[in-house]
Amino acid sequence: MSDGIRIGIDATSARQGGGVTYLTELLRAFDPQEFGISKVVVWGGDDTLSKLPQRDYFQFETAEKASGSIGYRLYWQRSTLDHLAAKHVDVLFAPGGIHLGKFRPCVAVSQNLLPFVKEERWRFGWSSTNLRLLAVRRLQKKTFRRADGVIFMTHYAREKTLDCIGSITCPTAVIGHGVSPAFEHAKRQFLPISKYSAEKPFRWLYVSSVDVYKHQLAAVEAVGRLYSRGYPVALDIVGGAAHEGRLQSLVSRMRHLDPSQSYLKYHGEVPYQEIASIYDDANAFVLASSCESFGMIALEALRSGLPMACSNMSSLPEVVGDAAVYFNPLSVDSIMVAMQKLMEDTAIQESSSQKGVQQASKFSWEECSRETFEFICQCSTSRR
Repeated sequence: MSDGIRIGIDATSARQGGGVTYLTELLRAFDPQEFGISKVVVWGGDDTLSKLPQRDYFQFETAEKASGSIGYRLYWQRSTLDHLAAKHVDVLFAPGGIHLGKFRPCVAVSQNLLPFVKEERWRFGWSSTNLRLLAVRRLQKKTFRRADGVIFMTHYAREKTLDCIGSITCPTAVIGHGVSPAFEHAKRQFLPISKYSAEKPFRWLYVSSVDVYKHQLAAVEAVGRLYSRGYPVALDIVGGAAHEGRLQSLVSRMRHLDPSQSYLKYHGEVPYQEIASIYDDANAFVLASSCESFGMIALEALRSGLPMACSNMSSLPEVVGDAAVYFNPLSVDSIMVAMQKLMEDTAIQESSSQKGVQQASKFSWEECSRETFEFICQCSTSRR
């Protein structure tokens, strides 16, 4: 093992949410002996490193300042990481998708599709968020063109990204995320809508960060219309605020439609370790995002066996397959019709649930980890 490949991971961009989950699950399922890997060195902030699994062949190095602003991170990559990588590893892995240092070989991951889809970026209008996304697009474009390998989450994301930045010369791979067994649920019971009431409503769940392109507000409007038509329906929204102004608008509209909070509830952010239990009390899942590199949340809902009403945009149909009733997330009427169709038909609910579990079984963190490190080793060998 001492003569095996040494892999370095720049985890300075993984500070919370999906980035930390991705890295944690990737390393937890990692088997170094399969590819003759002798050591994995991870640079990141203390908070991130404390969440990662502990193994004898993992070496964690604190880079606290580099996990702050993107400007300092780029400076650190050039001034410090290049030197450390040249001394301690054979290949560098950049899951955050940005590496402008000179060390090679380097394999990058494209996890954010927003910078590369113009119509989605402009949902933020003339704002600091739009400018930040433009900066990320420029930095990732430079990274991908200089990298020795790039990993995309879906074929859709790969196509849209390359349409934006042009072709790249290095090898690419499409490797989807996995999903934790913690989201498995006992066989669900599907009841006619007549069995529900105001005291025990049909509960929809939407788990996601609150942002413009997630269209939680449209889902709220759709449920509001169903409620006004006499359906015993409720909606629980779970997720932190990625966009504070959007959260304020969402909560304000929810309070306007439902002052007593009897059927529209915002629960805020829930720790990842507790998310699985949130799925237990729901009857169905709604996902109205118009831009996803992969759609990790969709996969978790499928694994839990929840029937799903899902956006027909971006990479979601590729990940969800035929396990959902689809709608146009830009149309409240379309969302409402899809939710109504699913609520009123127990056969559709059961079919969506069964197909969802089957679809989710195609994805595992073990497979994701194996394919990822296999690709990194291949790129490292090709470069040498």
